[in-house]
Amino acid sequence: TLEVVATVPTPADLVEAGGKPHDVILSPGGLFAYVTVLGVEGENDYVVQYFAWTFHEIGRAPVGKDPHVSLTWRNPWLFVPCQNSDAVYVLDRFSLEAVEIIDVPGAHGAGMPLHGRYLYTTNLPGGGDGALYVIDTRTLEVVGEPVDTPYSVPHNIALTPSGRKLYVTHSGPNNTVTVYRTSWWNPTPQYIGEVTVGSNPFGLAFVP
Repeated sequence: TLEVVATVPTPADLVEAGGKPHDVILSPGGLFAYVTVLGVEGENDYVVQYFAWTFHEIGRAPVGKDPHVSLTWRNPWLFVPCQNSDAVYVLDRFSLEAVEIIDVPGAHGAGMPLHGRYLYTTNLPGGGDGALYVIDTRTLEVVGEPVDTPYSVPHNIALTPSGRKLYVTHSGPNNTVTVYRTSWWNPTPQYIGEVTVGSNPFGLAFVP
């Protein structure tokens, strides 16, 4: 119907501390929503958990600075790339307890194929060097060496459902989306081409 169902406030105490809502994702069954709040004064930004039936906050967790979110139905984790903390925080998406902190410089955009075996994240400020990292979602470890991209500002990621193709927007002075081949047995992205788009591309999505 394209009608507004509810307007959900960002927690007042986080707003008073300078926080702004940024990234959002739903749990696989749609029962919970997770919203990152960035720009909060102090050492941490936050992930806020909402109950989707009532739109009320039911939990929050401190994470690194400038956080984004990704998850998959294949495991109970919430992956939170934090660009300004050079890390990917891993939280239990039910309790929001910290599980692991994975060192990844400039961790920003994130994406996973439907099988959820690997998380891909971008090193946005790296200038294209070491731009794409692969994380095994079972061991919570970086797989192999990071992959360079031919353009700067690797921003956001989309994958085909099978995970055989990966797309990266390059923002800032660029007008390009780069394309990579991946597979279950070789998750390291292999550059295969690019697409010219409008100036300063940000987000993207793959629709089957």
